[in-house]
Amino acid sequence: VPATIYVGKFQARVTPYASTIDKPGHPGDHGVMVHGRYHFLVQAKGYVERRFTAKYHRGRHYTQVMRIDRNYASAYNGARITGKGTHLGKLIDDDESTDVEYDGSKTKTPVKDVAWTVDLGGAHRISSVRVSAEHHPPSGRNDFQGRLTDLRSFAIEVSSDGGKTYRTVKNSGKKFFPGRLPRPVVPDLILRSLKFHPTTADHVRLVVHTNQCTGFSGYRDKDNDPLNDG
Repeated sequence: VPATIYVGKFQARVTPYASTIDKPGHPGDHGVMVHGRYHFLVQAKGYVERRFTAKYHRGRHYTQVMRIDRNYASAYNGARITGKGTHLGKLIDDDESTDVEYDGSKTKTPVKDVAWTVDLGGAHRISSVRVSAEHHPPSGRNDFQGRLTDLRSFAIEVSSDGGKTYRTVKNSGKKFFPGRLPRPVVPDLILRSLKFHPTTADHVRLVVHTNQCTGFSGYRDKDNDPLNDG
């Protein structure tokens, strides 16, 4: 599989350490590590990101085998997405450094029940989804994204009749992305797995329950001072 390997837990805005892509501009498929235990992340088009750990000793040579799963919800595999917001394709591009944006302030629409639906292009047997709430860095004053607007809880629905009817297969729980005071931090927002009983689906839908602000009272304004909105 043509894949990129990163040292650490993060893929977004991180320099790749190695790759299995034999093209100019990509790092090679081997390197030297200082003795110790490391976290790694593997990212590839059409596959689910995989994190793993490995330990290396001085003076030894290692061949590292990394198992990654096919991503049925990948645009690279023919999946398509619909829903509210902008840059929807970035939700299914196998890349955690890109993200979907939804601004409810423009339409005065609550974030609750906002949904994105992925057409898998056929029926597949699935038992898990992986979701990331990490967002790109603010690009300017008009960029409304911030950690308090990031996803916190949601439900996963599936359809097996071409998207005509849906049923819930899993609720994430209230703290799937567990932000806490003073603000959510990136390790709380990166890709996480949600497992459920195996089912056959041709469409998968993510329905938002809360973002970080609406799902945690600690982030809300607690005073009556109109000049201090915080």
